Amino acid sequence: MVFVEDAWQRKLAFTLDFEGIRGRIRCNLQVLSSEGKLHLFLKFGRTLYYREGLPPAEADDRDVWQPIAEVGTGWVVVLIDGVPVVFHRGTRDSKIVGLRLAGKTWKPFFRYGPIMTSELGVYPFGHSGRFAILVQSFPGSLRLVRGEGARVIKEARYGGGFPFPRHFMAMMLGFYGPTFILPLILAIVLSGFMRRHRICEHKAESISMPFASLTRRALAQIADFLVLGAPVLVGIFLMVPSFDMEKMFISGPGHILAGFGLIMSQLLWVVICLFVFSFLEGKWGVTPGKWTVGIRVLGTDLRPCGFGRALVRNLLKFIDGFFNFMIGILVVALSENWQRVGDMAARTVVIDVRREITLLLR
Repeated sequence: MVFVEDAWQRKLAFTLDFEGIRGRIRCNLQVLSSEGKLHLFLKFGRTLYYREGLPPAEADDRDVWQPIAEVGTGWVVVLIDGVPVVFHRGTRDSKIVGLRLAGKTWKPFFRYGPIMTSELGVYPFGHSGRFAILVQSFPGSLRLVRGEGARVIKEARYGGGFPFPRHFMAMMLGFYGPTFILPLILAIVLSGFMRRHRICEHKAESISMPFASLTRRALAQIADFLVLGAPVLVGIFLMVPSFDMEKMFISGPGHILAGFGLIMSQLLWVVICLFVFSFLEGKWGVTPGKWTVGIRVLGTDLRPCGFGRALVRNLLKFIDGFFNFMIGILVVALSENWQRVGDMAARTVVIDVRREITLLLR
C-alpha cells in the first residue's frame, strides 16, 4: 500500500511458493527503506530470508530471496548508520546475534547472552553507530543493553526473575490464611457442642478415659505440621528469593537439578516423619504435637496400637485432610467414638491423658 494524496492505494500484492505452500506475506514480513532502496525480510518456518526491492510482478521467485540465518522466537531489523542490521535470538545457544549487510553477504558482528528472550526490540542512536536492545524474558522482567559495534557498553535489568509480583507469599497468605483459620474455629465450636450433647468417655473393660477434644486435636495437628513442614517452609523461603527463571535458563540443567534435589530432600523428610510419627504413636501414642497438648492415640482397647495400625491411621490423613482437615473434623464430630476415617480404619481412639497419665504406662 502507498500513501498518495491523503489516501492509501494498493500498489502490489505478491505471493511466494515455499515448499509448495502458497500464502500472502503477512505477519512475518519487515521492510526497511534506505537511500531509496527497500530491504525486505521474511521469516518462513525458522529461516529468515532477505531480498532487495519489491518483486516486479505478483508472482515472486523464491530463488531471489537470500537465506540469512535460523532465528528463534524474536527478531527485528533496523538501520544503523544507514546499513540494514538484523538482530535475532539464536536457535542453539539462545544468544542475541547481530548480523550486518556487507556488500551482498550478511556477517555477524554482535553477540550477547545466552539470555531468555520472548520479545525483542532494537533502537539505533542516530548516526553514532550505537544502539539499544530491549529484551523481555517474561512479563515483568526487562533487560536493557546498550551496544556499539560488537561491544556491550552498558546493561541494566528491570524487574525480578521470580515470575510473580513482589510480596507474592504475603499475598497468598492473606488470601488463603482464612481457609486455615476456619477449620480451627469450627473445631472449637464443635468441641463445645460435643462436650454438652455427646458421650465424652471411652470405656474398655474396667478402664474409662475421656476423649480428646477437637480443639486439642487441632492444636496438636498444627504443632505436628510445624515439625513436618518446617524444612519445606524454610526451603520455599530460601528458594523464592533465588528463583530466577533467566538464571535457570542460562545455567542449564545444573540449576534445575539443584532445585529438584532440594524438593526431593524435602519429600524425603516428609516420608521419614511419617514413619517416625507412626512409630511414636504405635509405641507410646504420642507425636510432638500430641505430647505438647496432653493427648494420646490408643487402640480401642486403650492399649498401644502398634506401628502398623498407626501407619494406616497416618496414611489415611490424605482423606481426613481434605479442605484443611474439614472432612476429618466433621467425621470426628459425627462418629460415635470421636474418630476420623483413619481412626476407624486403624481401630484407634484419641484420648485426653492430662489427669490419667499413669494409665498410659501400664
